[in-house]
Amino acid sequence: LGPSLAALNPSPVRMSDMVSCSGEPQKPTKAVSAYWLFSNAAREEVTKELKEQNGGKASFGDIGKTIKMRWEALGEVERKVFEDRAAVDRERSAAGMKALLESSDAAGTLRRKYEDLLPRKPASAYDLFCQAPAVRERAERALASGGHPLENKHVASKLAEFWKAASAEEKATFEDQHKQAVAEHARLQKEWMTTPEFAEIEKAQEAQDERRHARAAAETLGEAEGSKGAARARPSRETPKREAGKSAGKPDDTPQAAPAAKRARTSKPEVPPGPLLHARALEEARKIGLEAVFRNLASRPEVLAAGKSGDDILVALQKSGGLVNPAKRALLGL
Repeated sequence: LGPSLAALNPSPVRMSDMVSCSGEPQKPTKAVSAYWLFSNAAREEVTKELKEQNGGKASFGDIGKTIKMRWEALGEVERKVFEDRAAVDRERSAAGMKALLESSDAAGTLRRKYEDLLPRKPASAYDLFCQAPAVRERAERALASGGHPLENKHVASKLAEFWKAASAEEKATFEDQHKQAVAEHARLQKEWMTTPEFAEIEKAQEAQDERRHARAAAETLGEAEGSKGAARARPSRETPKREAGKSAGKPDDTPQAAPAAKRARTSKPEVPPGPLLHARALEEARKIGLEAVFRNLASRPEVLAAGKSGDDILVALQKSGGLVNPAKRALLGL
């Protein structure tokens, strides 16, 4: 029914296949199916048989049909050979993706690893209102009495209606709970920032930022060098007659058209990432080339929770030479 099983032993998965010559992990190829492996193994033999039967001819359609028939008729033991190879290939692809993620986003990988240790963002007053059992029960009763189905979207719509109609006194209860949750979150955040897991994430993030800055600097340098090379290689746009006049030392009296005025570029106003990003501090950061890192640091949850001003953030970045994580540690007193 198919090729010899002796030639189908799974080849070992080598990590070197997932790493480039520069040492950086590469995106692995997609894992293949058991049928795909069987098809590749049987194709040559099937093609040869069909050509012998049809005077040297074998169409793609006939080859595909024959391979499919042989796969369906394959015994359990023979099929398991290809299923085992497919399982090995899935492991290879998964290991390659894991290595790629750990290399490209080491800090993110650690955050996912320690996800259970990270303080949870406090629920808003509205979320607390919607989660209250008594409120949800009232919404479900209202829907049932109106003949509406108790689907999540209908319940959510009814809860939003109740919140909008709630008095200030009714909302105050949930707003107080939210304030208490925010205070508790700030306390847990400070405790979290003293743990070795937090330090491990910070170290990985700092190394990641430094690599990103180095890559950006290298790309900028490469683009500048490329622009210079293109300018040197650009041919002259002078007409032969004008060039001849220049080479003879004659003035060029050919009238030239005035260059078209360039339209000024406009940029959309950017929305600050957080309430601490004051316009004046942002403008100062833009003038000294620290706008991007300023926005990055100002949007960090730890900085937002600490209530640092835009001026404090800018000073910390200037002292750290534009490095986000050292500036953050200085701001938080770590």
